[in-house]
Amino acid sequence: MAVRAPIPHPAEVIDENDVETMILERLYNNEALRQSKASIRVQMMGGLALLTGNVRTETHAELAEAIVRRVPGVRQVRNEIITDAGIENETALRLALDPNVRLTTDQVTISSLLGSVMLTGKVESEAKKEAALTALESVHGVWEIVDGLEIAASAGRRGGAVAAVAETATVEAPAANGHGVSTAFVPEWPRKTKKGKAATPLSAAARARVSG
Repeated sequence: MAVRAPIPHPAEVIDENDVETMILERLYNNEALRQSKASIRVQMMGGLALLTGNVRTETHAELAEAIVRRVPGVRQVRNEIITDAGIENETALRLALDPNVRLTTDQVTISSLLGSVMLTGKVESEAKKEAALTALESVHGVWEIVDGLEIAASAGRRGGAVAAVAETATVEAPAANGHGVSTAFVPEWPRKTKKGKAATPLSAAARARVSG
């Protein structure tokens, strides 16, 4: 009796490097993800596609996962993509619950753009300002912290500085993410990048502005 071998799963016959490339191409070819400047990284591990990086909304994260699930060679998807909304919510909780900060969203404004987080508003002391910025360092998905906080005693002298110091920069995004030239909102605030965080298209923009 002849014994037929079972049909192999695509993950067993397709090189995972090729699968990663195929995934990135499909993500890039999706107009919604491309236009949002989403920064998504892909790693294949035995048929499991691990998705990490930063996107604007939960819809973008779900869209990326749906696209990847349809790629031949992908058995499972683990979606660890971080959204700006998630970062803003976690930041708000950290600032409110930290005993050294105790700031709420009626006192400061939290704005995340693909993991670059800017705090604006007024605080009562330099110590509280530093505590607020330090609290952001432990927020998952934040790679850059932009300081737009004012000390209440000196806020009046600065006047409308918030509106006057922002501009738009056009930079070349990293090819590894499949993005070309991107336009990123890069405020002219003091900033610091969290150690050990991988570069994204926006980080390239921010660093270009700082070094320039």
